[in-house]
Parts: sequence; structure tokens; C-alpha cells
Amino acid sequence: ASWMLLTVLTEMFGIKGDMGNLLLDPKLVAEQFDTLHRAEAALTFAGRRIRVCYENPRGKEYGDYRIGKITINGEEYTIQGELNLIGREKLEALASDQEHLIMVELI
Repeated sequence: ASWMLLTVLTEMFGIKGDMGNLLLDPKLVAEQFDTLHRAEAALTFAGRRIRVCYENPRGKEYGDYRIGKITINGEEYTIQGELNLIGREKLEALASDQEHLIMVELI
């Protein structure tokens, strides 16, 4: 069961570690989003409790969407470079005693 959960998290939700950074590369299909067009996963990364919520307001299929905007606890985060990476230093700056919400808009 643990391998199945790891596969769902890393391959379907595309939430992976990359050189200490958090990489977001979702491969979710339209049917995997709820009625609010959201799909969420909770995990611990860099010692922080994180909930990643993908929003797919246009109901696009995998391959037709890309990451548009990312917010962390309501604050817009600008991706550096071509990969959808959130730097480890940003994550380590978050409080360790609460859950943090990363909202990812798919366009």
C-alpha cells in the first residue's frame, strides 16, 4: 500500500523532491478533480506539513494544462527558471508548527 501512495503522490500529483527543492509536475486527468475542480494531497516536506491543492477551473485534461500561478498561504510565489520548483529555503522559512497551503492554478 505504501508504494501505491508514493506512486499517487509522485506520479499523479507530481509532487517530488528535486535537489532539496519541491517540484510540482501534475499528471491528473479531468475526472480526478472534484466538483470544485480541485485535487488535493497532504504531505510532509522539509519538515513542514504541506497541503498542495491543484485548481483546474476550465476542466482541462492532462497535457492541455500547465501551471499558471502558485500561492503559498495566500502569498503569490514566483517560479524561478523553467521547472516548477519551490525552493527549499522558502519552505524552511515556513512555521514548523502548522500546515501550509500551496494553491496551484492550472491554465
